[in-house]
Amino acid sequence: MSQQQQNILLSESIISGRLSNNTKLQYRGKQAALAAWLKANEPTHLNENTEVIILPLNDEVVTAFFGHICRKRKRNSSEYIEPTKYLSLSHVGNYKSSIKDVYKQRNVTMPASTEKIVSEFMAGYTRKVATMKQEAEMSLVEVIFPFLLAPLAYHSYYLTRTLPQDHPCFSITCLGFWAR
Repeated sequence: MSQQQQNILLSESIISGRLSNNTKLQYRGKQAALAAWLKANEPTHLNENTEVIILPLNDEVVTAFFGHICRKRKRNSSEYIEPTKYLSLSHVGNYKSSIKDVYKQRNVTMPASTEKIVSEFMAGYTRKVATMKQEAEMSLVEVIFPFLLAPLAYHSYYLTRTLPQDHPCFSITCLGFWAR
């Protein structure tokens, strides 16, 4: 193998490693969700036989899809929760990244108008989420892992009852979970 071929292989392996395997897996899930939505709502943007997304997506489709994915739905259903509840900013942002990745994988340039719509939607959604958090309509913490929070709460509860209140670690241990 020539030096140039080795350099090309090395470059290709570095390029393919730009995303971690977990990110690639997450993008595939988001892209499958987009394909399912397209199949139900905009079948002209999906190859009937292979169910591969046909690019470029038009601006109206992208706008409708982002309006769809930002709202919470009932478990195992396509019905939206009423009154409307919104998904976390990171959840919706992952869809944006996933859609951009579809274009990048296929070596298709995303139209400037679509790029603008996606950017403007995300800017507006960022502001909406911030306002909802400010007005206590949305949790300040986007994701809480109960299995991580429970041990912390238990230890905080236990230590606040065993340490004297004047102990220097009392306020650090309490962490605002339970105060005496």
